[in-house]
This record gives sequence, C-alpha cells and structure tokens, in this order.
Amino acid sequence: MEVVQSIQSLVQSKQFNLIEHLTHDIYRTINNLVMQKKLIISSIGVTIHKVAPPVPSVHGGVFFTYRNALQE
Repeated sequence: MEVVQSIQSLVQSKQFNLIEHLTHDIYRTINNLVMQKKLIISSIGVTIHKVAPPVPSVHGGVFFTYRNALQE
C-alpha cells in the first residue's frame, strides 16, 4: 500500500510531458522504498501504457518500460 501511496503522491505533485520521465520517476520511487526497507529484491521493472498518445496514426497506445537492477 505504501508503494501505491508514494506513486500517487508523485504523479499528483509533478507534471510529466513524457512517459519515459514518469516511468523512470516511478522506478526511482519504488527503488527508494525498497532500499529503505532493506527488502531482498534484485531488480524492478516499470511499464507505462499511454492509451491515447497525441501522435497521428498511432493506434492502441504506446508503452515504455524501465527495468534495472536495484541501485543504492
């Protein structure tokens, strides 16, 4: 639940013009929580799906995934 609340707080406090930036910031938020709690997780992957991007002829939306090993 703490992860969800942290992500909600992030997206409400900042404007994102690119899904790449949103995805990376969500990754960093989760990474920070994992490090604070000293959880044993080797990697995190975050995928964002923008359903209706403002790009002509793009149907079905676009996806961006950020995956990385945990960083201290």
